Amino acid sequence: MKWIFIALLFSSVASVCQALEVGPLVHEIQSDSAMRSSKVTVKNNSANTQLVDAQVMALHFDKSGYTAAPVTGDEMIVTPPAFKIEPGHSQSLMVVWSGGEPLKQSRSYSVQLSAINQKTGETRNNIAILINYNVIVHVSSKKHTANIQSLPIQIHQSEHRIQFVVNNLGTKYTKLSHYNLEFRNQEKSEPYRLTGEQIANSEYDVFIPAKQATEIHLPKILFSDLQFDQVTLEPRLP
Repeated sequence: MKWIFIALLFSSVASVCQALEVGPLVHEIQSDSAMRSSKVTVKNNSANTQLVDAQVMALHFDKSGYTAAPVTGDEMIVTPPAFKIEPGHSQSLMVVWSGGEPLKQSRSYSVQLSAINQKTGETRNNIAILINYNVIVHVSSKKHTANIQSLPIQIHQSEHRIQFVVNNLGTKYTKLSHYNLEFRNQEKSEPYRLTGEQIANSEYDVFIPAKQATEIHLPKILFSDLQFDQVTLEPRLP
């Protein structure tokens, strides 16, 4: 599901499979800083030479998920855009923000790396498998800020999960773990508190784009099957 992908947009661990190890998977670039690039490392863990090419996709978000479209200009550059890696070797590539116009709000991109093994004499009759990897790049300026209103949000509960919508009115992305959540039941005076640190250490952190409403889904197992009517988000101290 698309909202699961959004939850992974801040996961920075490397992706490892039989062919390539790629990392970091998430990068943040400031468009108005002196350093407007970030390095991705690709290691070939397979026994075959790998042919890799990169394509930059712009991510566009809405309430239910996202869409991805190829970047046609030169605002985001990956160099080298294509390369060959021998078994056991590594290749570094740079992701460079080259946009000239000031950004009205933060943007997000997916650098899609496609790898296919180059057949050798012994493996010429084997099937070449194309594998795709996604490296996420978030771009923002120093002036951009997130703005999550600290007003009670209505909760919808099903048998297995709690669902609510968070509206980011600001110009910069954020994530759920940047906030402490207080869940309340109108019949009870004591709130149930889920800290941002607890969320950050779980698999339920969620990316919240700028100028977007984002659906949040949390399993009821986190709340010992308690019933709630509303939730309030309070920013964590830096």
